[in-house]
Amino acid sequence: MSLAEAIKHAILSKNTTEALQVAQRFLTTHQGGSPIDGSLVGQLLHLCHISGLTAESVAVVEGLMATDFIWDSKCRSRAISVLCKQHKFPAAFSLLERGITSGEVRRRDFEPIFDHCNDERIADYARHLAKINHVLLDDEDYARLIEKFPTAARIHEVLNDMKDDIPIVSSRFAKALHSKIFIQNATMNEAGVCSVCNTRLALFPFTEATRLSLLQDVESLPLIRERARPRVRDMFEQIRRTPMDVLIDGANVGYSALWRRDPQEVITPASDKKRSHPTHFPVRLEHIEACVQEARTRGLRPIIMLHHRHTNSEDLLDKYQPLVARWSRERILMPTPSGVEDDICWLYAAVYHSSSTKRAFVVTNDLMRDHIFRLLSRKLVSRFRDTARVTYRILPPRGTQAELFLPPPFSTALQFSMDKLMWHVPMMMEEEGDGEVIRGGGGDCGSPEVTWLCVDLSKGTK
Repeated sequence: MSLAEAIKHAILSKNTTEALQVAQRFLTTHQGGSPIDGSLVGQLLHLCHISGLTAESVAVVEGLMATDFIWDSKCRSRAISVLCKQHKFPAAFSLLERGITSGEVRRRDFEPIFDHCNDERIADYARHLAKINHVLLDDEDYARLIEKFPTAARIHEVLNDMKDDIPIVSSRFAKALHSKIFIQNATMNEAGVCSVCNTRLALFPFTEATRLSLLQDVESLPLIRERARPRVRDMFEQIRRTPMDVLIDGANVGYSALWRRDPQEVITPASDKKRSHPTHFPVRLEHIEACVQEARTRGLRPIIMLHHRHTNSEDLLDKYQPLVARWSRERILMPTPSGVEDDICWLYAAVYHSSSTKRAFVVTNDLMRDHIFRLLSRKLVSRFRDTARVTYRILPPRGTQAELFLPPPFSTALQFSMDKLMWHVPMMMEEEGDGEVIRGGGGDCGSPEVTWLCVDLSKGTK
């Protein structure tokens, strides 16, 4: 049995004795400097991990580091994790620096360092390396850093590092922050004034440079399929020609409020017509119409963005046929083509029709943090979202009325008040079971899915 086959067999069998024999065979085989398959190393490290063979995994990594083995990204990340678990940080940093030199360093290379080190200096050095090499850390990484830093000054540095890339923190980060420093829950009034310290929050500017940069990024997104690019170019041209004040994210609105379940309403899309089963829960077009009417009462010109499969006459429920026909007559329906996600289209439209003095709104409860938005600058997306996203609520029982919540006159992002040594940190609230965001209460103004933390640096750490 070849070594590769032996590794796969040991992984499937989950036999520790067999795994130990395979690891020893690998070490014996490659002592003479014979060629090494990188994928084989990754599988072997995984085998050692699931089998609890710590010493053997460290021996594999240290043995390879003494050779001219070329580490691929995944294999290097696993090796760094192996070393960090045993607190072999000098060797871990040596591997990390190899990745930096080759231009292949990733966030996952830093994660085990933050996770396993107990030394503030080691954590801070890793943070420094990530920063100078433009590696975007996530909320969890910063939470681990907060737990290791003993002073308010160091915590201030962490918050300052993350303010442009992570505008809203998780409850996990908030707990880490609360364990170290003095925090009070706060609300913001309609002017953005904090109920705890009376600080007025700022609205970060959405400049023309920001607009052009975001437009360029959206146009070049790799998620647009090559064969669909001609259709997308036509779509973007139509968007540029069409006057609009507010975009309605049709899929987000139409699929909201799933408490409105009617087992009698099913639809068989064109792609399923050769199958024997229908699809339940079609897009609720009455939800979209409710948002259209509410936008009009505010003097806004709405445009509906919805994938064309949801509005094809042969796929519509009979009750929706007149509604879609009216939308078409009024020229407010803009079906998006196949090969591109709806989010890309409405994002392009809203950014294109915005300026530094006027904003095109988007009616959506989308938090703009999925795979599409991760490919864009977090800073640019957050500044766009703060000034353009109109959240909504579909009202029971029939879903034919909606409430719209315009963006507040301040940015929902980490903000520092120099004169009071206060940070204001928005925290993401938990979601309800059906995926609908919980609205803020108690007079809280701003994004409905966040609550505010007022962080007092002047009192030092706990």
